[in-house]
Amino acid sequence: MSSKLSPYASSAQLLQPLSPKHQGGFTLIEILVAIVILSIGLLGVASLQVQGLRNNQSAYLRSQASLLVYDMADRMRTNADEAIAGAYDGFDSLGTVPSDPGCINSINGCSEARLADNDLFEWAQRLNGTDESAILLPDARGRIIRGDNNLFTIEISWNETQWDDETQSNQVSN
Repeated sequence: MSSKLSPYASSAQLLQPLSPKHQGGFTLIEILVAIVILSIGLLGVASLQVQGLRNNQSAYLRSQASLLVYDMADRMRTNADEAIAGAYDGFDSLGTVPSDPGCINSINGCSEARLADNDLFEWAQRLNGTDESAILLPDARGRIIRGDNNLFTIEISWNETQWDDETQSNQVSN
């Protein structure tokens, strides 16, 4: 039988695959191209995962700061007479922090002035971290500033490491 195609060959004969000796190595190239495309896709997924983790960490730190601000605001609302009298004015957690008055667990409880000292002591412990309290924010600093009409500003700052695309390095921002 002859392998020559006649000029009158049917379309079915023209679409028949070539013999295996003419297709050698073509499948290997397809596999390599597929692996390269898959690798690029996996690198993209890994990059998205890392970026998501960074954003989650930043959101977590902002949530912790918000909780700490509300904690102090609630303490000041509870002890409003001392807040108006100035017991919380100008507090800076990096400055002089009152010592633990030890009145919370006592039978007699705390006076309003000692409660203010206890509030500032406990808040500074949460900001700065101690043996009993985990550090919620890295290198945190808390301040309470009294403004006009007895409006208080409770401010928390901390160091956060973020990737800078321009310099291609980690930058610590406050």
